Amino acid sequence: MVRKSASRVRVAGRIALAAVLGLGALASVGAGPASGRPGAESGGCRPPTGYTTVDIGALGTGYNTGTDLNDAGLVVGRSETADGMHAFAWRRGRLQDITPPGSTDATVVGVNERGQVAFSAFDPAAGETRTYLWRNGRTTTVGSGVAIDLNERGEVLFTGGLWRRG
Repeated sequence: MVRKSASRVRVAGRIALAAVLGLGALASVGAGPASGRPGAESGGCRPPTGYTTVDIGALGTGYNTGTDLNDAGLVVGRSETADGMHAFAWRRGRLQDITPPGSTDATVVGVNERGQVAFSAFDPAAGETRTYLWRNGRTTTVGSGVAIDLNERGEVLFTGGLWRRG
């Protein structure tokens, strides 16, 4: 039997909250919950008492989805743009496109407490999908392949192997 670490339990809770944040953005463009659910009559979902839904916006067409959230409030996910899906980071009301220029079809796997974001995106110039690690405006190419996971040490598991700094 596999025991879940406390950090994995926190991650599950953060993913649920990020999903709620994503739903808030979807509700703002008319893609609210199915009828019969609380808030369906107003086109949006109502959060539980004591909580609020934050519309984090979108990079382009209005569709986005949150993937993860750290304890500092950094929300990461993907948003549809005219070029396809791009990775984003949102903190304190500021939405930022973190996808490398020219890349598209981004998928974010997570953010750790250091604020490092692991994601994959297709690089048309190279003709392959690459995994990246982003933090505070700087993007590091991890390697060719699809991102799978990220830990608190900043190590990235991807289909090309395990990447460690140093």
